Amino acid sequence: MCFLTPAPPTSTGMIKSIYINNFKLFEEFALDCNPGLNIIVGKNEAGKSTLLEAIHLALAKRLNGRPAELELSPYLFNAGCVERYRAALKAGDKPAPPKITIELTFDDIPELADMRGSNNHANVDAVGLRLEIGLDDDEGAREDYAGLLENSAQITTVPIEYYKVFWSSFADKHISARGLKVKASHIDAANIRFQTGASYYLNAAIEDSLPRKEQAALKWQYRRLKELFAEQTAISAINDTLKKRHSSLNNRSLSVGVDMSQRAPWEANLTPYLDETPFHLAGKGEQHALKIMFAMDREAEDCQVMLVEEPENHLAFGHMNVLLDRIAEKRGNRQVFITTHSAFVLNKLGLESTVLLRDGNPAFLSGLPAETETYFRKLPGYDTLRLILAKRTILVEGPSDELFVQTLYRQKHGKQPIADGVDVLSVRGLSFPRFLDIARAVGHPTTVVTDNDRDYQRKVADRYAPYAGVSTITICADPDETRPTLEYHVLAASGRDALNAVFGTEYATDEALLAHMLRNKTDWALKAFDADIPLGVPPYLLPALA
Repeated sequence: MCFLTPAPPTSTGMIKSIYINNFKLFEEFALDCNPGLNIIVGKNEAGKSTLLEAIHLALAKRLNGRPAELELSPYLFNAGCVERYRAALKAGDKPAPPKITIELTFDDIPELADMRGSNNHANVDAVGLRLEIGLDDDEGAREDYAGLLENSAQITTVPIEYYKVFWSSFADKHISARGLKVKASHIDAANIRFQTGASYYLNAAIEDSLPRKEQAALKWQYRRLKELFAEQTAISAINDTLKKRHSSLNNRSLSVGVDMSQRAPWEANLTPYLDETPFHLAGKGEQHALKIMFAMDREAEDCQVMLVEEPENHLAFGHMNVLLDRIAEKRGNRQVFITTHSAFVLNKLGLESTVLLRDGNPAFLSGLPAETETYFRKLPGYDTLRLILAKRTILVEGPSDELFVQTLYRQKHGKQPIADGVDVLSVRGLSFPRFLDIARAVGHPTTVVTDNDRDYQRKVADRYAPYAGVSTITICADPDETRPTLEYHVLAASGRDALNAVFGTEYATDEALLAHMLRNKTDWALKAFDADIPLGVPPYLLPALA
């Protein structure tokens, strides 16, 4: 099985760090990058796609597939810096207009020596490039902006009409796309027009398979077929009708035919098939995966940095696994940045390569214990993303615990925990330490609700001792070994009468009711969840409900 494990730097140089200022949601952002693989995760609107967009902008000076100069918009600027600019104008000041800065620092290698300098926000000597979107340095543009400030009430947002895109190395030398030694490919299958990739791939296959003489013969045969088609009786009848009914302004005849010009080569009319199905009629998952593969083939020769948006879209686990293996094969020694919402992708590719975007800042999962990395790679079905994307997480041992904790939380707060961003996640007891390793690495607030199983020292104290000093991790367990599981505590806190009313039972003794609950763990918890009867709260659960 292939995994996208981090690769060592190549002679072309890798991105060591990224600095972004005032670009979209990033007011000020800095990231130290892995040399091989970077898996970018985060909630919606956390900045995953924006980060890839910023990298590609800095490496290609292009936005949305077009030169950056053609895509300038006030909406590219961070809302905070725009608001401060407007406030200064309203106060009667004459502020400098906001600017966007994106800097990429590269490995210090001889091939990039001409990019060394201190033309960066930190004024440090390094190898890199800088893209800035700011007020045009032309004297006329500056004079026009100064005149605009004299009537500043008319300025409602960033005056991009006076802006320019500056692209330079840290040596303060102008950068050109042709001369840049580090290039990136931004692959977003949702926005790839497949025909371009298909034509590239099919044309390459034709050139590899057919001698030039045979290609010329095929082109001639193709043109002859088009001529014969135009000579068909049915086509002649159509053209006779058009000639009688329509004429152009200069009385030239209108007719239909097949394009015979050189701009319509026979290769362009080939249609890719998957087995016997035209590609455009295939499933979305197949289309998505093949688009990514074609894009990676097309960029393979001259690209050192690959930016891949959510490769899991439309794919079931089986196909996703195959696609990830293919990406690993195609990657070689290139640096890869992948955004994802899939815990399967995250676990499969390796938690150690993960960058979590949260509140505009990155957090890293590097440095996890080796056994934790291996555990989730071997068992990628665990929803690790639920853990790190929630505001707070409560880890419980099974469905009954999950349902009852949610019941008590709703009873206390009047709403389900997820409405507060609190996720109650059921995992097997032996997996708790693996999840806690992740929580500790990113400082994620996590609470564990666990039974003592009549052995508090071994099952609780010893097992969670490594996390005892972590301020963001709380262990909820009762040391009373006469109450080894949740059911004992629920009965003690609520009483037999209340529980009989909730369950619709008539048990005469606590022992009989407890035996019923132990035999029907999920059933009693579900009835408690659905009931509208207040229940007692076991004291050891209070921290989980805060």
